[in-house]
Amino acid sequence: MVLCDVRMPKMTGAAFYYRAAARHRAVLDRFAFISGDTLNPDLQRFVDEHRVPLLEKPFSAVQLDALLARLTEDRPAGAGRDSRRRS
Repeated sequence: MVLCDVRMPKMTGAAFYYRAAARHRAVLDRFAFISGDTLNPDLQRFVDEHRVPLLEKPFSAVQLDALLARLTEDRPAGAGRDSRRRS
């Protein structure tokens, strides 16, 4: 599972996502972004296009728990990204 902030010091979350996709494609079914910049249209376009869950900061323990449960639920490989909705 990968919980990735959208903004990081040396790389964007999107760049990290693409790197992960190139090296460990299976992890994409258990990948989610965390961001306080959810009004950013580029971010919204990216998460919508790639169907990556997005947890908005600040978030509660209940919201984080729900996201973790969704990312770790059993499902066939490759099935998760197509069926997920944003948090």
